[in-house]
Amino acid sequence: MSIDLSQFIPTFLEESYEGLELMESSLLNLEQGGEDTINAIFRAAHSIKGGAGTFGFNQVTDFTHEVETLLDEMRDGRRQVEQSSVNLLLKSVDCIRLLIDAAKDGQECSEPSIEENFTAIQALLKGESAEPVSAPTASEMSAQPDETSASQSNTWLIEFIPSHEIYKPAMMSYVFLAH
Repeated sequence: MSIDLSQFIPTFLEESYEGLELMESSLLNLEQGGEDTINAIFRAAHSIKGGAGTFGFNQVTDFTHEVETLLDEMRDGRRQVEQSSVNLLLKSVDCIRLLIDAAKDGQECSEPSIEENFTAIQALLKGESAEPVSAPTASEMSAQPDETSASQSNTWLIEFIPSHEIYKPAMMSYVFLAH
C-alpha cells in the first residue's frame, strides 16, 4: 500500500505556522528561568523540524535543527537565556517562516538574512559572537589565498536524503495521532 504524503502537507503547513506563532509570542514573553516556556518553544521547533524532514523540506530541517540545538542548550541549563539569544531566536522565527513559505511554493529560499542568521546561530553555539555575519561574496572568495582552497580540500559535505519509504512508520503514527 502506497501513501501519498503530499496530502499531509497542508496539515504540516498549518501546524508549522501555529508553532511559529507560539514560538514568537513565547520568546517575546520569555523571562529568565522560564523553563516551561523554553520547553514549549523547543517542542514547536522540534515538530517543525520533524515535519519538514518528513516532506523533504531540507532547508527548513537544516535551519530549524540549529535553532533547536540552541533551545536545547537553554532548556537543559548549558546556556543562559540572554536577550541577545532571544533576539537571535526571534529573527530565526522569521527565517523559518520564509523557508516554509518557499517550501510551500516548491522553491528554494535564497534570502540573505537566512544565511546570516544561520551563521550567527552556529557561531553562538561554538561560543563565538552571535552577531550576524554576512557570508563572503563570490569575488571575495576567489580573492582569498591558496591556503583556503587547500583547507577546503579536506572538507567533505555529506547529504543524506532518504526515500519517503523510510518515513512511513513515523508518518502512520502521525496520521493516527492527528485524527
